[in-house]
Amino acid sequence: MIPLAQFEYSVNDLIQALDKADLFDAESQERLLKAGSDHLIEQIKQETNRSTYNLKWISPKLKAGKVKRNKNGDYYITVTVNGKNERGERLATIAFVFNYGRQKKYGLIKGQYFWTRAVKSTDKTINQVYEKEVNKILQERGLS
Repeated sequence: MIPLAQFEYSVNDLIQALDKADLFDAESQERLLKAGSDHLIEQIKQETNRSTYNLKWISPKLKAGKVKRNKNGDYYITVTVNGKNERGERLATIAFVFNYGRQKKYGLIKGQYFWTRAVKSTDKTINQVYEKEVNKILQERGLS
């Protein structure tokens, strides 16, 4: 898989709040990751609509992967573009080229940076998404 742009967010304050309430378990971590990936997907969809190229085909192909653990035991989730086009080319590769562009000698494509902009805008708003999800978790467990 070709990563378009890495998006990492530290939710230390929220984690500490859940940890103090003894609620920072696998389920709450998965819920936070899924909420964050859903938010990122929405931002990518908005950015594809703003592109000068017709990138609306990307929206239905966006998918968040399964929640996994890395070698340190931390949970993570990936967001990618799934599938292949009619010529057998990976849609993730095509999205990568439309995001970053292509040199003139290979057929100029000006980079749209739709994915990059989506990651930056998500970085600014993700705290509210996580806060809302933490509040839901606390309410569901009778602690709010």
